[in-house]
Order: sequence, then C-alpha cells, then structure tokens
Amino acid sequence: MAEYDEEDRRLLKMKRAMDDFYGTPGWKVFAELVEAQIKEREKIVLQQDIEGGMEPIVMLLRLERVKGAIMGLKLALENPRLIIEQGQAILTAHRNARVEEED
Repeated sequence: MAEYDEEDRRLLKMKRAMDDFYGTPGWKVFAELVEAQIKEREKIVLQQDIEGGMEPIVMLLRLERVKGAIMGLKLALENPRLIIEQGQAILTAHRNARVEEED
C-alpha cells in the first residue's frame, strides 16, 4: 500500500488546518482586511502618475515596492485555497494508488 512521505504528511496537516479555517468568520474578516490593503496599494500605483516632482528612478522603485506588496497580499489570500487543493490532490493520488494495488 502507498505510504505518505514526510512532505505529504506536512501538507495534509496544513490542509486540515486550512479546512477548519477557510470560510470561517475569522477568515472572512482577514480576507476583507487584506483586500482593503490591496485596494489601498492599487490606489498608490494609480496615483503615481498624478504626483509630480519625483525623480523617475525614485518613482519606479516606489512602484515596484508597492507592486511587490500587492503580490504578497494576493498570495496570502490564495495560499489557503492552494494548500487545500494540494492536500486533496495528494489524497486522491493515494486513493487511486490503493485501488490500483487492489486490482
């Protein structure tokens, strides 16, 4: 029978935790806060052209920093769903392996 390796066990443990958390009132509050932060940073990017008097390189570096923050925040929102999907894929693969071994 197929055994779970250490990495699979670690991912399955995280999946169980995310299953318990994802979609709860606490998760919804967290997601709202993160989405508000994303919108705030998107405003900064959109207003950048309006603000004058800034050296081009300084403006570029500021924009890159803000874009990086946006990407990180979006990743924070996506991670729980991705962890759940990865865990489910591991469970499905092991279930299929057991069926094949039984045949």
